[in-house]
Amino acid sequence: MPDTPIPQTPTFDNPVVDTTLQPLAREMSQLVQSAMARTLRDAAAVDTQIPRLRTPRAKQAASASAPGPGVLALAALNPGDAAARREAQALYGRCLQHYRRHVQAQLEGGVHTQDDLGIAAAFFVLANLGACQDREPDVAALPAVERQLRSLLAQTTAWRQLGSAERQSLFEQFALLGVLVNESRVASQQQGPAAKSHVQRAARGYLQQLLGLSPDRLSASTQGLTVLDKLH
Repeated sequence: MPDTPIPQTPTFDNPVVDTTLQPLAREMSQLVQSAMARTLRDAAAVDTQIPRLRTPRAKQAASASAPGPGVLALAALNPGDAAARREAQALYGRCLQHYRRHVQAQLEGGVHTQDDLGIAAAFFVLANLGACQDREPDVAALPAVERQLRSLLAQTTAWRQLGSAERQSLFEQFALLGVLVNESRVASQQQGPAAKSHVQRAARGYLQQLLGLSPDRLSASTQGLTVLDKLH
């Protein structure tokens, strides 16, 4: 046992730093934001030497009744009982089928034998950013955002270590969640402020989980994602 008393657990009610250190904290925050802005600019400028993130399509994809690995993975995370998980699985399956039937061919410029994870990731980001900003996803921004995400994903050790089944699962999760968020945004416009707030909270969480950035500091255009100096 230590000779000195263990301090009480902090309540976290106080500021992270006192007033004398706040200028330092602000400058550190600005440096982090500038670094992220440079990273996104560099990723948008990457040429086509980085191959597209295509992944073999799961055998289940040909049948709406046979859920793919991404559908199963997300349904397994549902906190409810077995019936709730089955309901979630059915919903996720419908969202994935919607992506394949109505979104994928449009975004990818035709029908392909493999899935493009980079495009699905870009659609996911733009759908969530659109939900946060209460507007339609900016499809015109998709090519540049796809280049950014393709570059960033390809640099990660985690991506290189994923097998084909895991990459297909990741594709499905990006695709179906992008559809789910976008369709929920549309439905919330008729359901009222509480529903809209619920969708926006979920979208913010998804963006922060993937990019580590607050959507309040993100903007999308034909130049790709950019980090804003000021909150909007």
